[in-house]
Amino acid sequence: MAKLIINAGQPEAVEIELREGTNRLGRRDTNDVQIDHASVSGAHCEIVVQGGSVQVRDLNSTNGTFIDGARIIESALQPGQTLQLGEVRMLCAALHMAGATAAPGTEAEGVPMPVEAPTPAAAPIVCANHPGTPAQVVCHHCGQLFCDACVNLRRVGAHTLKFCLACNSQCEPLGAKRIAQTAAPERSFFALLPGAFKYPFKRDGVILLVGGALFLTFMGWLIARAFLFTIMLSILTFGYLAAYLQAIVATSAQGEQTMPRWPELSNFWDDVVLPYFQMLGTLAACFGPALLVLVGGGGPVLASLLAFVGTVYFPMAWLAVSMVENLAGLNPMMLIPSMLKVPGDYAIAVIVCWVVFLVQFAAVVFVPMALSAVTIPLPGVLSVFVQFVWLYFLAVNMRILGLLYFTNRKRLGWF
Repeated sequence: MAKLIINAGQPEAVEIELREGTNRLGRRDTNDVQIDHASVSGAHCEIVVQGGSVQVRDLNSTNGTFIDGARIIESALQPGQTLQLGEVRMLCAALHMAGATAAPGTEAEGVPMPVEAPTPAAAPIVCANHPGTPAQVVCHHCGQLFCDACVNLRRVGAHTLKFCLACNSQCEPLGAKRIAQTAAPERSFFALLPGAFKYPFKRDGVILLVGGALFLTFMGWLIARAFLFTIMLSILTFGYLAAYLQAIVATSAQGEQTMPRWPELSNFWDDVVLPYFQMLGTLAACFGPALLVLVGGGGPVLASLLAFVGTVYFPMAWLAVSMVENLAGLNPMMLIPSMLKVPGDYAIAVIVCWVVFLVQFAAVVFVPMALSAVTIPLPGVLSVFVQFVWLYFLAVNMRILGLLYFTNRKRLGWF
């Protein structure tokens, strides 16, 4: 048998014992070994242990799998070699592995093969409320240990998260299956920001954008002609789009590296209608005051000032509504302090959102106007192209908001 050691030789070292057969590693909790780090893909690689051999196979990961610094698709892993997933490095060590051979050159140079040091039996980790029940989670705020029966479950985006009954903070799973995020340093919001513009093109992103552009083009054509069903079709179209934008924010806020699939329509009210009114309510809260002042004769200067304030308020408002999936996220008593907790990151997010919005506006308004003067043999192609560009920048916008939360989640303290 063999084991992997993260932070080998350090007090915070974490050991992962590999079982005989296939061991899947990745960021999702469905893996045999969950490595919770932003650089690790949901399903990153698999390690096959058979007798005295260890074979590593990359699962089309975003940031790659490496052995001793060389990127691999599939390769043998020897004791003494370093396995790297994204930015997380692990030392391969022998654990009573019969017949294992050392990495080339190590035995001849007298380098000892790492082995597991004997450790005393650890005391059982039990729930704070049920001393006879093993603990499954730990609160990252108050540090208390709980079993799964002693936490609140809350749906956040596409995930169901566990929250502490004592302080209402988010809880994290215990055990070897969950590797601490301190295994490698997390990248800052500014370091991750450039990647947001490549995010829509990762994996199946282009297919999703093309499919979305075709869907929006068709629905726009249908809405313009189905007068009796305009409201219902509008709710279906923009509610579904709002649900997808929320999914991008939520998955990015959880550290996912690729775009989510288009949402399933299992419940029309929850999957379409609620996201539609959440988006409508967010827009109304941010830009309604400016519209009321303008309609009420308050003057264009005051209306413009309120509209500008709305553009500053909107990114954090939509981020909060997407995370809690409720219009209660519009509470200024939560949003304004959140902006002040991360002023630098949020200022960059707002500026980039402005730029993205201007490009979206140009793509939707000025490009069709400019091209209307020329002969377009296939006008539908132009409509699909404009919708594709619009969706691309929407995805970038939502990715930026998700990264803002992901890199500042402890400072924001929403959950």
